[in-house]
Amino acid sequence: MRTSLIFIFLSITFLSNSQEFKINGDFEGTKTDSIFLQYINQEGEYVRDTLKIQDGKFTAYGKIKGTQRVFIIGNTEDNSMEDPNLGYFFLEPKTVKLTLREDNFKNLKVVNSPTQLEFENINKKSLKFVSQADSLSKANAERDVIMQKFEEIKNLELNYASRNPSSVLNPYYVSFYMRQLDQDVLRQYFNKMSEKNRNSVYGQQIKELLNSAKIVSSDKAPDFNLTDLKGNNLSMEKFSGKYLLIDFWAGWCIPCVKQLPELKVLSKKFKDKDFEILGVSFDQNKEQWKKSVIKHETQNWNHVYIGMENIRKEGSLSEKYDIQPIPAYILIDKEGRIIDRYLNASNNNNSFKDLTLKLEELMAK
Repeated sequence: MRTSLIFIFLSITFLSNSQEFKINGDFEGTKTDSIFLQYINQEGEYVRDTLKIQDGKFTAYGKIKGTQRVFIIGNTEDNSMEDPNLGYFFLEPKTVKLTLREDNFKNLKVVNSPTQLEFENINKKSLKFVSQADSLSKANAERDVIMQKFEEIKNLELNYASRNPSSVLNPYYVSFYMRQLDQDVLRQYFNKMSEKNRNSVYGQQIKELLNSAKIVSSDKAPDFNLTDLKGNNLSMEKFSGKYLLIDFWAGWCIPCVKQLPELKVLSKKFKDKDFEILGVSFDQNKEQWKKSVIKHETQNWNHVYIGMENIRKEGSLSEKYDIQPIPAYILIDKEGRIIDRYLNASNNNNSFKDLTLKLEELMAK
């Protein structure tokens, strides 16, 4: 009897520590033969699995690095977050049921993921502020008034994280805003997390940021050797004697794409002022990268590709400049030293506005 109890105990312990997942999927649609699942595996590597659809069914299984937000991708136009065939949900190390409808991935249904249900409940409250911001934007309201709505979303989600230190959403929300938080405040959030959350995918991202010796203003800009769209080698030497703005972006990144018209204005305005732009792409493959450049008509400046799979790879350009998330911009002076870093520089904060003001100041000299 004692042996049986020990066996049962060991079995339960093994299952609770397992990071294996399985997805049983139902798919409604006639134009899609396969879909893709993106997640971080148990070794911390980005994985993109191809899932074949047969008779309206698909299956996925593997090992994940704890509960995390994963992406499910169908026949997308450009892999943007707004594409109707791109969705995401919280996957837990267990068996879940996923229901998808072609051209409507945003309304996917997940069964047996308590974290997904928890996220949906919070997201309903956040979407109210998004709707209000959209209405204000259409009414040509002041930018500060619109930005206040996004600040309310941030406060809502961070307050939820503070009240729920054991929830998986605690490190998720904190990591989402970590580059907008003061280091001391970020460390307080991290120290209050449960040990499990500190060791999660998102907790480790926060820890990495807190422990990293980030490059700062006046540092020598890290060098690189990459190939541009025309097959030419590019390095910092090419931009010697010029102001250089490095734009970390991707065609699937909506905030990145929304900033492109303003980048075009800057490029045209300062073209005779020894000013150049270098686009560094996080697109999923080189073909997608080239299509994104052409689609958004940004051929007037330099472009290189590092790819989504190399975002945090040691030695990659994004790792050297400590970039995550995007859009992000690095402004470098004529001597190759960093003037400033503008991180998470979307329309939801003042980073891009600060960048524009800094350029205006430099070019007026």
